[in-house]
Amino acid sequence: SGDPDNDTFDNATEFLNGTHPLVPDNVPPPPEGSITVGRGPAIGMINGITYYQEFMDWTWDDLRMLDEYEGDGSNNQQGDIYPGYDGFDSSRDIVAFYMRDGGAIDNKIYFRLDFNDLTALAEQANLDIYVAIDIGSPTAGERVLPDDVDTLTDMRWEAVVAVYDSAAGTVYVDTNPGANTTLFGQSLSSFGVVSQPAAYLGAYFNAELDSVEFAISRQALTDIGWNGIASNLNLQVFTTRDGTCNGCVDGGAGAGDIGGRSDIRDSIVNDYIAEDYFSAQAGLAGSGSVLVNWIAGGNHASRAKVAVLVHGNQANQPGSSTQRLINDQNGAGYHRVILGHEVFAQPLNLHITPTLASSIEWARVDTNQGPFWVDGPAFNAWIAQLIQTNIIYLLASTYSDHMMPYFPTTFNHENIQEAGEVLSAIYGVTFTSNSVFWTPERLFDEGVFSDVQAAGYHWTVIDQNTHLWNWFGRTDSLGENGYSLNRIHGVGAFVINNLATDFRFSNLDGGPNTSLRNLMSRRARGAWERLTTLFLNWEDFASNSQADAYDRNLRWMANRPWIRMVGLEEITTETLDLSGNGMTSWSAGVVDRGSPTLSLQSHNWLNHATGENYDHWYYGSAIEEGLAGQKFDVRSGVQVPKAYGEVGVSGTVQDAWALVQGITETGLARLARTVLFASTFQTAFHVEDNNDLSRWSTGDYIYPAISSNTLQGFARRAQAQSRFAAIYSEVDTWAAIAGGMTTTLTMQVDADLDGENEYVLANDRVFALFERIGGRMVGAWARDPSDGLIYQVMGNHASAPGVETELEGNQNLNPDGSIAAFRTSGFKDWVQGGATYVNDLYSIASVANGWQLTSPDGRIIKTITLAPSNTAMQVNYQVSTNLNGGVLGVRHGLSLNLLDLLAQGQATLGYEDHLNGVMTLANLAGGKVVRAVIGY
Repeated sequence: SGDPDNDTFDNATEFLNGTHPLVPDNVPPPPEGSITVGRGPAIGMINGITYYQEFMDWTWDDLRMLDEYEGDGSNNQQGDIYPGYDGFDSSRDIVAFYMRDGGAIDNKIYFRLDFNDLTALAEQANLDIYVAIDIGSPTAGERVLPDDVDTLTDMRWEAVVAVYDSAAGTVYVDTNPGANTTLFGQSLSSFGVVSQPAAYLGAYFNAELDSVEFAISRQALTDIGWNGIASNLNLQVFTTRDGTCNGCVDGGAGAGDIGGRSDIRDSIVNDYIAEDYFSAQAGLAGSGSVLVNWIAGGNHASRAKVAVLVHGNQANQPGSSTQRLINDQNGAGYHRVILGHEVFAQPLNLHITPTLASSIEWARVDTNQGPFWVDGPAFNAWIAQLIQTNIIYLLASTYSDHMMPYFPTTFNHENIQEAGEVLSAIYGVTFTSNSVFWTPERLFDEGVFSDVQAAGYHWTVIDQNTHLWNWFGRTDSLGENGYSLNRIHGVGAFVINNLATDFRFSNLDGGPNTSLRNLMSRRARGAWERLTTLFLNWEDFASNSQADAYDRNLRWMANRPWIRMVGLEEITTETLDLSGNGMTSWSAGVVDRGSPTLSLQSHNWLNHATGENYDHWYYGSAIEEGLAGQKFDVRSGVQVPKAYGEVGVSGTVQDAWALVQGITETGLARLARTVLFASTFQTAFHVEDNNDLSRWSTGDYIYPAISSNTLQGFARRAQAQSRFAAIYSEVDTWAAIAGGMTTTLTMQVDADLDGENEYVLANDRVFALFERIGGRMVGAWARDPSDGLIYQVMGNHASAPGVETELEGNQNLNPDGSIAAFRTSGFKDWVQGGATYVNDLYSIASVANGWQLTSPDGRIIKTITLAPSNTAMQVNYQVSTNLNGGVLGVRHGLSLNLLDLLAQGQATLGYEDHLNGVMTLANLAGGKVVRAVIGY
């Protein structure tokens, strides 16, 4: 009974623990790691529901073993359990087992089981749980298992934890290690086994989360000789139906007894013990009912990797529209998915186009008038904070999701570069070659992969059921390669798993539906270098029912350490531990496809809608209106002279791009690109009313889209704006000579490629552009003579226009409450409650240092002049007394330092100041004051 290695454990204890008497085992105690058995503290509230810690204090380090579910097991017909057909079979179907040693101070050992689908109150009369514990030497201890489960074990035990319900349970301990049971029918009590119900410290069952956790006194094990080293323990885990007794009901067997064999319904690593196939029963009878395998206390199981990818894209919308997207004030909106991932501390991969990010930043709430929870800048700041804390991983982007195959590499590169600068300014993120690039509408051919690389990115996202299927075949795409990283033309491609995505809003008892939870189980037990990617549109969260369903699935996965939600950049940077021992490389799981010729592919809906070729939408077809040949309206009955065309080929968009490329003033060049890039929003998108995506097993569509369709309104309106980027070329020409100007310039020029002249008024300080329609000033730019920098102060052609023409809204709102005036330029003549001149065609005549603009009926004459070297325009209105008594409202759409407003919203924009008939407004961005003063 000595202690030759001086580790405080005598030889008898060394024997019981299976340790060597000459090797010291006095290792440091485990770190404090208590578990709250119960729902735990509140962690947050979502849509009025308070959520609690539940099982989230368990970690991957605690996970000891995973088990198959019924239907994926190793028994006959993929069985895993012995069914009772009582409605509680899934409640006895173990899928994961955990253990944690709380340490000597905590003095508790914790256990946890996850079930396939735990039914509410199953533990009351239909589920018992057992954990047999060998403290280190499986050749020493008891063989008979308690409670008449009619099973022996080859892992001889010193303790068995029995969980009968949340309050009832016990710990069977062997107090006489020198005498042990070896045969069926032997009485455990006769061999020194006693029940210690006080050592059972209670359990917490949660049917929504399909889990149970329970604890026992650590002292119960140390009292029988355990040396306190958790990794020395060996464990067997199984479930039964209540009532395994052989003679407890009027002398008969209980409901849980399976006559003539083991009563175990499921057991981890001993699946055969629950075999229900009739021909196997003879082998399980009597002495055949033996557990022969066990779990080592230091065993570490694998886990599934799941990436949630949310995509958001909108044109530059008015603030009120964007605020409704953020939060509809009825619980739904963009905020829901952000809040869910913050509350449950789960990574989220988020794509936001700069047009949407800019719209959010602009959508400021006046704290004295509006609810703070729809405030755009606060929402963006929240996202930025979560990026810093690795909850949100932001994807790199194009500017407004243009269709990359229809634009040359130079355009794509500059577009992506500008997008990165805007997103960096708003969210503080730095994009690198390890960032994941969002390819618009996942529209790919080999040229797009090349352009992604040219932009400096090595990672993107494709679809399992279209790209992989159509490029590499059905079998390939549906197998392991569909969950692997694919390298195509040198670019790493994460794969959206479309079938799994279909279940993103499906629930079963507070968790994912059966298909999704089973997929997670298989992936957790599979190869390490595999990923399941679920895709969602941000607009999906406009529905409370969908947002609530997503929260349930998110909560369920967050409570499972064998499911690791990941940021895609954790993979690209190789910072995610795959093995539990520091292995982070995914190289063994990468499928290198080389550089094959690839057909043009997108996601399933778009492939179907375009007749499986996006050319049908861009160039047109026998049944589809094309964009390339489209001549947009300037106003009713008047079209631009050229078709839209294609960048790098011909047409209006090529003319605009060529002019933009020639701009030399830095700020103007960025603004011009911003206007052009914003105008290619969802390029050539069409209306489509056939949404039946059913496919044959070959991949062919059962109901192809064969109806004739036109350009979507949002695409038509956006692409009609491409020509306005050309305006900046005229401004740039002025900027180059402005420093030497000593007189005022008036001239006519077709600045916006509409085939009609615009009217320029400029000196060395100001450049203004007027249109006949409405007699409006559609843009104005100010020059700082100290450094020559140019700032746009009026007009915003990067915003969503509301119409494809040059018309502007003649009222704020439509009768249904929707926005009518998406844009407001300068000198917009507005008659209260009567006729409006907003879109009438004025005549324009030159006057000294300016222009005179006259309404068609002659009742409004406005003369606008600009003196040399002056920043103030002088305006004289002559309004007929028979027009609203000679009273006319005039509106001005100011955009003081537009480049700053697009990235920083209203952060540096002051409030209107009205004093003695003068309105003053200033933007103080970057220490430069850009001010507008309007006398009235």
